Amino acid sequence: MISHKGENLDSISLLILESLSRQDDHRLNTSEAKTLVGEDNNDTVRRRFERLDAAGLVTLDEDESAPTQIPPKRATLTDEGVEKAEKWDARGSQKNDTIEKRLERIEAKMNSIDQRMAELEHQALEGSGIPELLEARRLVATLNDHAVGELDADLGKYYPSVDE
Repeated sequence: MISHKGENLDSISLLILESLSRQDDHRLNTSEAKTLVGEDNNDTVRRRFERLDAAGLVTLDEDESAPTQIPPKRATLTDEGVEKAEKWDARGSQKNDTIEKRLERIEAKMNSIDQRMAELEHQALEGSGIPELLEARRLVATLNDHAVGELDADLGKYYPSVDE
């Protein structure tokens, strides 16, 4: 993630920036960008367009040439956007970073992941459990109760056994 002019640009934002830089006219609408970055949701791309606009890297307008009833948003790289797209890569690092700097970032990320894993392990061993897991178990139990009570079906046969 890169912070630029107060906007946090995540990997999707950086992929969009990179995709825009590869276009001859440096323009993409939300549908085109969605396809190029492998995103399923136009709203996700639209929000990233807005972040890039707030960071001064793109300008936004509506793509009147699109064959849709409601024209999609279209982003066009600014001069600063072209410069940053050349400088940054989609992983959020400087393209001219040294191996040492990249290694430092990887080590910092690994330390963060290690800390989070230790927290989760502590929660699980402490008996408090992981909240998302406990909620999932509660929902499965509720569905099972409903299936047994209303549908006269037992989902227990689909639960993994201890032997598996």
